[in-house]
Parts: sequence; C-alpha cells; structure tokens
Amino acid sequence: MQRYAMRRADRFKELHRRSRRREHSRPRDNRPTNATYVDVVAAASQPSPDVARARFAQFVARALAGARERGMTDTAIHKATGIPPATFHRWQKGDFKTAPDIEKVRQFCAGIGVSPAGALAAFGLSPERDNPEPEPPLPPEVRKILRALADPATPEADKLVLREFLKMAAERAERGGR
Repeated sequence: MQRYAMRRADRFKELHRRSRRREHSRPRDNRPTNATYVDVVAAASQPSPDVARARFAQFVARALAGARERGMTDTAIHKATGIPPATFHRWQKGDFKTAPDIEKVRQFCAGIGVSPAGALAAFGLSPERDNPEPEPPLPPEVRKILRALADPATPEADKLVLREFLKMAAERAERGGR
C-alpha cells in the first residue's frame, strides 16, 4: 500500500513538473506567434466576407434603384449588362457564398452606367488594382523591428528609438538615398 502511494505521489510530481514547463513555454501575451505585425494589420484592413457581402449588396441595391429611376426594367438591365435578373437580384440580397467574378461586376456596372469603384471597394479592392499582387516578404531585420514595436514587453524608450530610426530611414528613402 505504501509503495502504491509513493508511486502515485511521484507520478503527481512529474505531471506537475510537466505542466509548469508548458506554462513557461507559452508566450506571455496574445500576439500571434505565426505571423508578423504587418500581416496582422494587413488582414485587419480587409473586410470580412460577411461585411464585404453586405457592402456589395448595398451597392447593387443603390445601382439598381438608380437604373430604375432612369426607366430601366429587369429585362432592359439584362440586355444592357448580359447578367440574368436572377443573378443581380441574388447580389442585391447578398445571397452568394463566394464573391462575384470581377469581370461580371464590371460588365454589370458598365451596362447600367455606374462606376465599378464602389463595388470593388466593397470587396476591399481599389479600382486601379482589382487583383492586388501580394507584397514581397519583409526582410528578417524589418520583421524583428516590427515585432519589437508590437511587443508590449519592449520598453517604451526602445520603441521610441526604433520609431525615430524608421522615420529617418523613410525620409532618406524619399530623398532617394542621398
């Protein structure tokens, strides 16, 4: 009986030691460990799929209302755009799972005489760049600086020095490195 109690106590101590080791290996804050600060900020600037869907639905509703004020019917809109009424009514309700094809959206906008800028903005795209290319990966030094700036454990004095350095580097880049 005593041997059983000793083994059980040893097992409990080992489990306790393992759990303490795990606690110390975790990051102290809730920063993402698999992405840079820039990646997180860039992701936050893109609207969520639900928000994009709602914005696009509002855009289509306003565009259709404007077309109807000019006397266009569903048949006339279909002839002008080449988009079936069922499709643009689904867009108006926000009843779609994936974003509509950009070319179809442009075709729709051109047919009813509205700028596609609002539709593209609803999806987080700019009119001049509908298919934005991914930015090149950041050099490791820049990632370290961004992580240090985002890290709450970094002293404010160090953050101030890093920000001043970045300002000087940006000014130099604007001057063309002179």
